[in-house]
Amino acid sequence: MESHRFDFAAMTEVIVSLDQKKFLIHSDLLRARSTFFKARLSQAWDTTKQPITLTDMESSHFNNYLAVVCGSGFAKAMKDSDRVVQLARLWVLADRFGDYKSANIIIDEIIDHVSEAIEWDVFKDMTAGFSHDALLYRLLVDVWLHEGREAKDAMLYDEEASEEGQEARAFLVAIAKAYRKKEIKAEDEATIEDTFRGLVEEQDRAQYHLHDDLWPKTECDQCEA
Repeated sequence: MESHRFDFAAMTEVIVSLDQKKFLIHSDLLRARSTFFKARLSQAWDTTKQPITLTDMESSHFNNYLAVVCGSGFAKAMKDSDRVVQLARLWVLADRFGDYKSANIIIDEIIDHVSEAIEWDVFKDMTAGFSHDALLYRLLVDVWLHEGREAKDAMLYDEEASEEGQEARAFLVAIAKAYRKKEIKAEDEATIEDTFRGLVEEQDRAQYHLHDDLWPKTECDQCEA
């Protein structure tokens, strides 16, 4: 397969509309990583040379994304106190751009930080609006089940549990039903820990990875041959 040589002279201006911050980025780098930018940087766009405007995002989030794309790691501005939350937002951005290579790098970084406990209220906000089939949703559930303090308490049936604990437990039951694709009988809810043990006993990074023509499985070190 013929290798592609980057044209480092060709630059693209990207404007984040919320604060009108401008970024000047190598066009070929964007094309190689993102199906979104590849489509925007089509031949039709090349004839107009108009900037690409991004809406509904903060410039700091886009800056963090560029740090991953350019191989400089994760931006120093990312605070350790809510690193997993910020990484989740970053994954959503990479997925939105169709940049699965960056999405997989971010997934691995999230898994490397599973030692950071996620509180129930934070976890609830992070997963709001996600489909149960979304890979990031499944990963966050796994992380919370492994490390969340309320998750361990919610696995044990307790009639006198706090409202927060009851809410967390109801979430566990709903997720178990969705993943197992079957109803859980009321008498089995008291042993829901056994139900989840089979779901999260292994955290295989590759099961959370995304792939397409730009980033096929054959180029993923985590995937089986």
